[in-house]
Amino acid sequence: MTVALLAKQLDHLTRYSWEVESEIGAEVMSSSLVHRPPAEYLPLVPESPMGYLLGFQYRDDENAPTDQLGRLSFFRCTGIGRWLLLHLPHLFGDSTDGQPRPGVLLLSATSWAGTSPRYDVQVPVAGILSSHAAEAVPVDERIECFYLPSSSKGPDGRSYGRKVSGKLGDKRTAALSDILVDFCTAQPGPRGVRPSTLERIRDDLEPGRHRLLLLVGSGPARSCTWFRTTTAAPITGTTAPSPAAGYPPSPATRTYGNLITPMLAIERGHNILNDDHVAALGAALYLVRPHLRPEDLGYHIESMNRWGVEQIRTGMPAAGMPDAPMGERAEVFQRIAHRRWADRLEEPLRYALTAPLERHAMDWTNIPPLNQIAGRMLRGAARARIYFCDGAFAPRSDDSILLGMYRPWRRRWAMSGPHSEIATPLYLPLKHGLHKLLEQYRGDV
Repeated sequence: MTVALLAKQLDHLTRYSWEVESEIGAEVMSSSLVHRPPAEYLPLVPESPMGYLLGFQYRDDENAPTDQLGRLSFFRCTGIGRWLLLHLPHLFGDSTDGQPRPGVLLLSATSWAGTSPRYDVQVPVAGILSSHAAEAVPVDERIECFYLPSSSKGPDGRSYGRKVSGKLGDKRTAALSDILVDFCTAQPGPRGVRPSTLERIRDDLEPGRHRLLLLVGSGPARSCTWFRTTTAAPITGTTAPSPAAGYPPSPATRTYGNLITPMLAIERGHNILNDDHVAALGAALYLVRPHLRPEDLGYHIESMNRWGVEQIRTGMPAAGMPDAPMGERAEVFQRIAHRRWADRLEEPLRYALTAPLERHAMDWTNIPPLNQIAGRMLRGAARARIYFCDGAFAPRSDDSILLGMYRPWRRRWAMSGPHSEIATPLYLPLKHGLHKLLEQYRGDV
């Protein structure tokens, strides 16, 4: 009953809050909370396949005491918003007066992303802009990928790669702490102290590019707060937390600028260049394996909206025979869409447990962020080095996302037609980088 009353009040708030936002100082409030498409556009926005929804989601706080309640959040689905972008040139009639229609120019190379419901814009590629400067670097040398786990001793005395993914709360924080301390700590050797892992990576980079990018989770994870509170200046200062007992961090880790950031903050960010207008970041280290959060409803909504666009474009095949009465087809489609939505909500979004088609879409969803981050290091005909440091990357495993991100391209490359022609220039450098890494651990892939 409480939730029902709350839903009614929230619906009223989100519907009419724009009328008083200037009086209460809410102009900068999140648009996803109270704003909707302009009323004149609403007839042009198709309804979401699962219908108009105002729902609630209860989530336990992984960092809270066991006797503390979690968080109750709400979400709203009002339509397939991407439809306006995809059909903007056609929203103003047939232009019978001879006036040109408005054009839409999408310039992101990663907007073509296979079957990803999050990144692929479902628009054919009309052209590709290439860089003559980049052609000076062989395509198979532009991106180098390495598996660099931080090792720890297990109960059996064997060495294992430390895993961050799959851990929550204090255990996740401890795993991140162990990895970063290990990488920032000078190691004893027969001839004295050896440079730390980060120093060795840094010293092997090109002049003017001695900066490292350390990537952590993109969600509201405690790890981000931990990094901010244990580093003096995350962007231009140290990368080392409190030193491990007996081995202080080397001075170099305190004097060279490095960037510690959530993944989403850099993949859609600005280019970071040095004085020579070349990428200042020389290497990126994934301290955490990127993965969809199990409770992420956004991915399910994006998947449903992508399916809705495909259905509309192909004449609603899920609704049955095209010559059936419209009302009957609408009822069939609504029933199928609701069942599809319910099935998606029951899916755990765990990579190892997903069906092949869904895993293929998840693989494509992982590819664009990786390619975007690599692109930040390629500016000015430079090279990119990417280190996968979370033991959960596990390239020898058949469930490794490194192998998963390589498989779509293997299928594309075996095909003829426009898909392979498009994918070749967009993703070929990353394909070569992943192929060389996987070949070291799996042989012929």
